[in-house]
Amino acid sequence: ILLIITARIKKIRFELATVADSRMQATQESLQSIKVIKYLALEDYASTKIGVYRDRELTLLKRSIYLHGLSLALAFWVPIFSAT
Repeated sequence: ILLIITARIKKIRFELATVADSRMQATQESLQSIKVIKYLALEDYASTKIGVYRDRELTLLKRSIYLHGLSLALAFWVPIFSAT
């Protein structure tokens, strides 16, 4: 069971890194072209674009933390249950 959870955590962490990179790239692009964004009043578009990446990143991070907690709980309780 722990191997399955660990493999899932690894997959989520890889996807999380990809999403975080995309969010950072979108943030950098927005900061580099801030004058154009302000001139054309595209603040909402830029904010929404970054927000989508941020929401996806937070969802993956929560899932990863949940699975990590489950893994730690199982690692603690499995020896106890198997001994009884």
